[in-house]
Amino acid sequence: MTRKRAVPGILITFLLFGVLVAGLAGCTKAGELPKDAVAMIGQNIITQAQFDTRMAEIEKQYGGQVPTKDGDEAMYKEFQTMVLNYMVEVDVVAQSAAKMDITVTDDEIQSQIDGIKQMYMDDDAAFETALKDQNLTLDSLKKALREQELTRKVFDAVTEEAVVTPEQVENYYHEHQEDFTVPESRLTRHILFMPKNADDSGGVATDADWATALSLAEKVRKEIVEGADFAEKAKQHSDDPGSKDLGGDLGEVQKGTMVAEFEEATFTLKKFDISEPIKTQFGYHLIQVTDITDSQVVTLDEVEDHITEIVLQQEQKKMWDAWLVKTKEELGVQYKPGFELVTTTTVTTLVTDPETTSTTKE
Repeated sequence: MTRKRAVPGILITFLLFGVLVAGLAGCTKAGELPKDAVAMIGQNIITQAQFDTRMAEIEKQYGGQVPTKDGDEAMYKEFQTMVLNYMVEVDVVAQSAAKMDITVTDDEIQSQIDGIKQMYMDDDAAFETALKDQNLTLDSLKKALREQELTRKVFDAVTEEAVVTPEQVENYYHEHQEDFTVPESRLTRHILFMPKNADDSGGVATDADWATALSLAEKVRKEIVEGADFAEKAKQHSDDPGSKDLGGDLGEVQKGTMVAEFEEATFTLKKFDISEPIKTQFGYHLIQVTDITDSQVVTLDEVEDHITEIVLQQEQKKMWDAWLVKTKEELGVQYKPGFELVTTTTVTTLVTDPETTSTTKE
């Protein structure tokens, strides 16, 4: 059971850290390196010039989104170490792929390029514009795709024996009950009586304006209680443009989605009762709950496949992390002093998963 990673969206980025950055441990201490090297993987060298080129590419593509030399010096240094680690682990993967007889063909990369172009209706001009907008060239995109595809193939090979037992699935389910609990929801509708001048034009409602709105809300409530149709009254009186024409319908409402006063009233109402006028920052509301769906826990059978996928990914990650540590030790990874890896929460927020680093066509 292995998980195939498809290239999502339109254009991927240079930073394919989601798979590689897991192996931050297990590197050898810095030793004697060639004068122009920032890292060495076995007999392979990453030169200062190569590293500077990659940093420049990333900074150009992500202008304003990554740390800069002129910004937080410590964060910029951490980001440099992450980029270098990515370059090191791309080399680790490449050396290992050669030993495993794993390759990526030009046809495979072209197939991915063709798939991306299809999202632009095979419009070469639109595709070229998208590349330019992300400061990419066709060659740099192909290089990134090749690195990602080679990593995916090696990842699949390394983790192909990952398995998930029924016990693991059941344990995960019981340990994460909150994730599988559907909160109570209430089918709700309302009528908003907004005080005169209390709108987006910057006006300020007076006490008299609020009193007038309250008086109308009380009048309409009395009419509904005496038999008038709620929906018709909403269409006639409501100042909420989003629900007025729907008879005041707000759909299913859950806790945490409405302002406090509105929520408190909604979740204390009995089914079909009409609230007293409820004052919020928007005005006075008449609220009615027409249906209540109690909180419920999704059964294990309903989420078994989903949990299996989650646990499988966890098992694959463990295997991949262990493999990276072991392979780095076997190859002998050395870093230039000052470029040794650090692992902080700050750094990890600067990188993203390859499955979510694409820009979609709008």
